[in-house]
Amino acid sequence: MTADPQVTVLIPVYNQERYVAEAIDSVLAQTFADFELLVIDDGSTDRSLEIISTYTDPRIRVARNPGNRGVPWTRNRGLDLARGEYIAMLDSDDIAAPERLARQVAFLDAHPDVALVGSEKSTVDTAGKTVDKGMKLRPTAPDEIAAQLLFRCRITQTSIMARSAIMRRFRYDERFVVSQDFELFARLSCVYPLANLPDVLVAFRRHDAHVSGDRDRVTACQLPVLRRQIERLGLTPTEDEVLRHFLLSRPRSWFVPDAAYLEWARDWLCRLRAANCRARCFDERVFDRVLGDIWISLCRKARLDLFSLTHKVIFNRELRDCIWPAVYRRMAHRQSRRYRHRRTESKA
Repeated sequence: MTADPQVTVLIPVYNQERYVAEAIDSVLAQTFADFELLVIDDGSTDRSLEIISTYTDPRIRVARNPGNRGVPWTRNRGLDLARGEYIAMLDSDDIAAPERLARQVAFLDAHPDVALVGSEKSTVDTAGKTVDKGMKLRPTAPDEIAAQLLFRCRITQTSIMARSAIMRRFRYDERFVVSQDFELFARLSCVYPLANLPDVLVAFRRHDAHVSGDRDRVTACQLPVLRRQIERLGLTPTEDEVLRHFLLSRPRSWFVPDAAYLEWARDWLCRLRAANCRARCFDERVFDRVLGDIWISLCRKARLDLFSLTHKVIFNRELRDCIWPAVYRRMAHRQSRRYRHRRTESKA
């Protein structure tokens, strides 16, 4: 290992004796060699530190917090201790694909204007069995990521590699118990391009200990982030409008939009579109596409078919311009799936 490795991989650890070895092993198995692995124990009370201490690989550095300080504090300490030009994040219960570092280093080397790059993720259960192979088609282009961050986080924290100097300037906001990654990415996207690679480079572990699953805390932390971004467009939203905006991109398991909400959403999306035309925060064509996709997703949650959802906006010129391209993309995707299915049946 060189004195100053190109990459620092940061793994914050708190009471992850069951999974931390697998996370460390996945980093040590990388095809890219010029890295250090910085493991910071955040005051664990189980066997996590004991397990970490069994590793003798010289690329591993171990630090310990003075008590349990929390995830954002620990990540910020990692930023200060990192020696690499790039810093890659990995949660202590997740797994990095062997080619992850190599792929992300190559991307950042080739795109010096990009501050941070994430990737697609798969999902595994407590036993390491894959329950979701990923490929959700997260946005990869910086313009689309920036536009979608107005509604929800579209970068997976455990998958990111970033320029260390930029991360030290922006840092994680330690006031956010959860969603500190979303808050950071939203701030970064106002200044720098952010990107995603389309390939699955991390396996995210799903288990009951994930704090991000607490809806009340997620809502409380994300509302101020969304408000700040809405205000960038020149709007002054009420508390009710910010909450309704938050619900625009929530899954159907959180809420099912009714007729009144759809009426509000239609008008609100038009207001966002008009505000962006004035403020020019986002590329207008990209933003229209994002708005169209959000509207279609809302109507599908409300169990409306394509004809019904397009008919609801056919006399609204502003939203109609967003909807039609999105509808055509959905219909083309369905037709393509039917065509592939027929070909598969005919070959059989």
